Amino acid sequence: MKGIKARGYQKECLAEIAETVEAGGKRALVVMASGLGKTLTSAFAIEEFFKDRDLGRVLILCHSEAILMQSKEKYKGYFGEQYSYGMFTSHARTTRSTDFLFATFQTMRTYRKEFDRSTFSYIVVDEAHHSHAQTYFPTIKYFEPEFLLGLTATPDRLDGQNIEEIYGAPVYELGFIEATGRGLLAECDYQLVLDDMSQEKLDECLQGNESISVAQINRTVFVPKRDEEIVRLIRKYSAEQEDPKTMIFCKTIEHARRITKLMGTEATVVHKCQNSLDNDLALEAFRSGKVRTIVSVQMLNEGIDVPDANVIVFLRNTVSKTIFYQQLGRGIRLSPGKDKVKVLDFVANCERIQTVLGLKQEIDNFRMRPPHSDEGSHGDGDADSREKFTLNIATPEFKASKVDILQIVRGAFNRRRYWSDEELILILQTKSRELGRTPCMKDFNNDPECPGSLTFVDHFGSWNEALLAADLPLNTITNESLIEKLQAKAKQLGRTPSFKEVMQDKDMPSAATYRQRFGSWAQALRVAKLKVSYQTAAVSEGVNRDKMLSALQKKAKKLGRTPKGREVNTDKNMPCVASYRKEFGSWNDALLAAGLEASRKVRPSHRQ
Repeated sequence: MKGIKARGYQKECLAEIAETVEAGGKRALVVMASGLGKTLTSAFAIEEFFKDRDLGRVLILCHSEAILMQSKEKYKGYFGEQYSYGMFTSHARTTRSTDFLFATFQTMRTYRKEFDRSTFSYIVVDEAHHSHAQTYFPTIKYFEPEFLLGLTATPDRLDGQNIEEIYGAPVYELGFIEATGRGLLAECDYQLVLDDMSQEKLDECLQGNESISVAQINRTVFVPKRDEEIVRLIRKYSAEQEDPKTMIFCKTIEHARRITKLMGTEATVVHKCQNSLDNDLALEAFRSGKVRTIVSVQMLNEGIDVPDANVIVFLRNTVSKTIFYQQLGRGIRLSPGKDKVKVLDFVANCERIQTVLGLKQEIDNFRMRPPHSDEGSHGDGDADSREKFTLNIATPEFKASKVDILQIVRGAFNRRRYWSDEELILILQTKSRELGRTPCMKDFNNDPECPGSLTFVDHFGSWNEALLAADLPLNTITNESLIEKLQAKAKQLGRTPSFKEVMQDKDMPSAATYRQRFGSWAQALRVAKLKVSYQTAAVSEGVNRDKMLSALQKKAKKLGRTPKGREVNTDKNMPCVASYRKEFGSWNDALLAAGLEASRKVRPSHRQ
């Protein structure tokens, strides 16, 4: 073994895993913030597990081939050349027996039965929050290792179910707030870039307009910047960082291409619609320093390790705290010569400001729980003296007026009668944290301080669609029960129910739930042994991106305006909003890709 030693917090984690093993446990879940070295922690745990005997075969599972390649190099660097290592992915399937096998869930799903159930003595599942996905869980269930270890930085992203059902409660947790408070991550110099904020409009808000809403503040106070100005400011503020190496998160592919072009030869782009070879080459060029800036759309959120990246730029909003922390996590790993990351946040809206100020308050309020032995790791040992997280708001007017933006936001939240989709998602997530579970419709109908459940249904098409938009687990229901309800509906109607009829029936699960469980609406009907029309099958299963965009454009032409989400959800000849979100990243991105105006209207609440 090479002379790599566990850090103090890793020793804490290993002690908890060892205690589980000694007690006869066969599984463990470790929750550790991005940048703390989960992969090496698992290597230490494997070494400890086999310390008194020969190493058994080890399987490392993950959804991402890029993450597996990184893990393979780290394991090889730690365990050495005396052991054998193999990849089992769509690009390379090692058929010989190796000590360590690094496999994607997608490939193992097809070939798992070529292995005996007890082939692997130890299994590590990286990014374990994906485990309940229908394409992943059968593989975990199939194998019977001596020990199963799940690793994740984001346990609350549960793919609709609770991963504790698979791994049990976490044996060790060290989240972003505590890790930052203990000085285990790079200092974060967080800059909210609000240079173009309208001081005049802000003054109007401060004059006590009783009807002002968060959405109105977002529309009037915060002025969107042009791309050229954004690039100028990125260059200006990143120059404050020595030898800047920059990751930029964009909202759409078109936006990413524009930003990359404006950045010039110093930048490269990665996104899911680009072929994997081009993405791999772009990422390698960024890692090696051939280019100093990488622009991303819906990539780099998880597991991609570039320790010397020291500038993070947010040009896209996300209502999901999970994704926010994942993207922030790309820059917070400590590395030689780096102890600080510069974050430039151009997402100028009240919700984002509230999130960032809340994050800073949590870190400032953190009190270390002794004893901690973090000595020996870069940056540890002087946690009390480090700034950890500094927040700057880049606008002279804002600083001069000494305005507490949270006061404005809270006042708007308390007085509002109108809601935007972003606000409703934030409310859902807040309610979920308060309850410690996924909220149900009656939680809102019985709370006079909240919008009624029909408001969520109006905005998102169904209650479950609202939960999905908020990245919350759906209230679970078995596939058998779903089919029984579908058959009962068909019996009631005397025919196959339409998508619209199921969507509008308050006693039925959302049609989107059927899509999620069975792959498509048409397939759900087939499983229920109901008649499927050619048109239903074509709409449900045969629509590509171009046809999806064409359907949107035709709908807009027919209406004479941008269609609303619920109008699309109830049109049996169109894919649902969830399909557009899945394909394009968000509903607004789909509208923009179709050349339509993004949907930013605020609709009246049903509760009076």
